[in-house]
Amino acid sequence: MHHLLSSVAVFQHKVCTITMTVYDSLSIVDQFEERTDNRTAVKRACDVMLRYLMELKRPLPDVAAQSVKIAREYCAGSRGIQSLHDEDKRISNFLRNASARSNGTVSVVRATGALVRLLQEPTWGGGASEALSNFLNWVDEFEQDHTMFKRLLEGAFPIPVPLVFFDVVDPRPSCKWTLTKYNDHEASLLPLELQDKFFIDRLTDGERSDVEAFKKLLVDLENEFEPI
Repeated sequence: MHHLLSSVAVFQHKVCTITMTVYDSLSIVDQFEERTDNRTAVKRACDVMLRYLMELKRPLPDVAAQSVKIAREYCAGSRGIQSLHDEDKRISNFLRNASARSNGTVSVVRATGALVRLLQEPTWGGGASEALSNFLNWVDEFEQDHTMFKRLLEGAFPIPVPLVFFDVVDPRPSCKWTLTKYNDHEASLLPLELQDKFFIDRLTDGERSDVEAFKKLLVDLENEFEPI
């Protein structure tokens, strides 16, 4: 009996010390999709996929790097959807002729192919979280940075927080903040500079024009009102 109880205690300890994985964090995607819809959630998922691929430390293979470049330009509005159709065909041809490799090259190309297809038609029958899970499984064979992926998830799929947790410290709205409606479920209240989805990426990369624009914005915001 003593040995049996000891075994149960060890089992319970192991169960209690299981740590959550990044895949558990995908529950916030499901919650977001329940509040909005599949299409909106998949569009957000595409943003996460693109940013994750752009921030990987290991250089992408040429075919994947080209796909990421085209996806980024499409999202920025400088390319039309036909460029995604053409890229989809190019990726399909590559995968059809690719030999089995162990360094994750084929897997990361599959991941970029999934991104390109979802950008063309942002819907997924299994939900946006499943699309992200499949994507991450592929990229993990090439490079793994779950801390970064979780950060991107939390930025793209915010969790609603009751207003009771906040205090209004200054009720005066800034003239620098602009309300932009994206669809029936999404809107943003941000300075125009920050409504460019790649502004923060360029800022953190040290792009001179964006750094100067951000510095000016901070000065304008700080000087707009006298302290209360």
